[in-house]
Amino acid sequence: MKIHFLFSKNREKNRINELLGDFSLFQEYRIPIFLPGANSAIVKKLKASPKSKELAKAVFTAFENEYDQSKYLEKKFLAQKQWPRIEDRFFSILKSLRLKPASKFYCYLSFYGPMGQYHTPNIIDVRVNTAGDIKDLPETIAHEIIHLVIHQKARGLKYEEIEGLVDLFFRLTEFRNLFPDYKFQNGIKHDIKVFKKHFPLTSTKA
Repeated sequence: MKIHFLFSKNREKNRINELLGDFSLFQEYRIPIFLPGANSAIVKKLKASPKSKELAKAVFTAFENEYDQSKYLEKKFLAQKQWPRIEDRFFSILKSLRLKPASKFYCYLSFYGPMGQYHTPNIIDVRVNTAGDIKDLPETIAHEIIHLVIHQKARGLKYEEIEGLVDLFFRLTEFRNLFPDYKFQNGIKHDIKVFKKHFPLTSTKA
């Protein structure tokens, strides 16, 4: 496989720290995220005081109480079972669109954060907290890889514009057949003219 699935406790701690640092940004863009202690009052209080050191400490305490390596191993098994079913076809479509992915990607499994995030040149984080996360895991991975392969062309564009371009790959290319249930993100503008300007070589059948 071109996707290597990984997880570690230290990685989760670093991820939680990053999520706390960007908490206000997630609120601004109305991006739902999971944090340790999600069912407690901690996260609700964070919305009012995102920079609170006391609340951050409470989040990490909740993480220590929640962490169970066996659950991550279970999710890794499921990911390694799901992704290979579409991997060859996915990368074949990327090649047909003249987009050049890295030779391999490191996919970190997490119980926290939004559904997915990417880090150049070849690292992605994918949430595996719920049954829905697992069901949508292949398209979440695909979404983040598309972010990575268009990163250079999308530089300088706003967050909403970039997300709109990625969404349109699932509507205007053969990815629409591979991921027929893909849903556009709410609150994102999807401009087909902008898409064609940046990616004129792609198939653009609506």
